[in-house]
Amino acid sequence: MRVFFLVLLLIPSPAPAAELELRFLNATYTGLDSGLEPITEGALTIALSSPEHRLTVYSNRLTLRPRPNGSWDAEIAIELDGEGRLVADVDGGGIRRRFVDDVSAARQTVVASGEVAVDRAAEGYLFTLVRPGPAVAVEIRSGVAGQIVAVCRALAVLPLFDLGCDRLERGLSVARIPMPEAGTRFLLPHASLTPEERAVFEALLAR
Repeated sequence: MRVFFLVLLLIPSPAPAAELELRFLNATYTGLDSGLEPITEGALTIALSSPEHRLTVYSNRLTLRPRPNGSWDAEIAIELDGEGRLVADVDGGGIRRRFVDDVSAARQTVVASGEVAVDRAAEGYLFTLVRPGPAVAVEIRSGVAGQIVAVCRALAVLPLFDLGCDRLERGLSVARIPMPEAGTRFLLPHASLTPEERAVFEALLAR
């Protein structure tokens, strides 16, 4: 039994997670890259974009968990809402049509995650995305969904098409924002961080 407890003492305990809010992120944004994941249902492909929009971030919570290999598991929960113009290009089944309508996203919390490497840089902290997490899902409301589902149901009566229109309707209620590719780098500038936020990063890097 003594040997068992000795082994436990020799096993390093996992480093605790760090949590902080990046206050500079809490703002209103326009003109963001609106690259949304396309939706595919049977023969139909719907390409989505939002060329005009407003996104407001009310709060955020970044959680960082150090990994044994020196990188970090990162997760950020963001409370937001927004509105804008949604463009949906439907292609397939002999149909090529564009739908345009207003879209809104009620206040909600979305989560982005991935594995990152962090290095000090002269101007701040350099993040490199090692392994991206799943696309970020934002619940939306738009009249476009009803119009596209109506087209789907019209096509579904034909034996040539195997379409799940209810599944498509659910898919159109969520906008999925893909994560950047592995290897993508971005700088978190010192000038954007409070002294308390910088202290958290310095403590993590010191480990």
